[in-house]
Amino acid sequence: MNGKLGVFLVLVCFTLAGCAATGTPMVWKDKEVSLSPDTLFIIVPVRDSSGKTYEKDIPGLLTAALEEKFRDRKLKLTDDASAADIEVDGELLVYAAGSAFKRWLAPGAGKTQCTLKVRLRDLKSGKVVSEIVAAKEVAAGGLYSAGADEWILKDAADDVAEQIAKLIAEKG
Repeated sequence: MNGKLGVFLVLVCFTLAGCAATGTPMVWKDKEVSLSPDTLFIIVPVRDSSGKTYEKDIPGLLTAALEEKFRDRKLKLTDDASAADIEVDGELLVYAAGSAFKRWLAPGAGKTQCTLKVRLRDLKSGKVVSEIVAAKEVAAGGLYSAGADEWILKDAADDVAEQIAKLIAEKG
């Protein structure tokens, strides 16, 4: 009886467990530029450079996720380009929706991936002052990882917003 219970518990754990393998975003910033808490950002629609077509508007969802995560981190946003200091120019480099069922069957199969590159452009000079690349991946998991095709977009956007908040906090 104990053996069957153990096997059952292991199966339940594999069914419900999930794993998101993520790396630290890569950040480059012009050393001569500093961002202040008063910096006003405008987010332009994310461009898709992946060369793929999707059932959902992935670039649109990423743009909305960036706006949400900027607000969550109290970064100042505007829709008025003439008032903005910095343009947030996002580019979708890699996206794969993946499959929670395939991840459950064999970790690594059905991988969900998103790589987002964001350039911060000073609107007065036209110069790129920072570049952030956030790469996210969900390579294993069961039911817990269902919906990763959408929440991975928010995770990538949050990485970008977090890095910008850090750039502001370091004041230089």
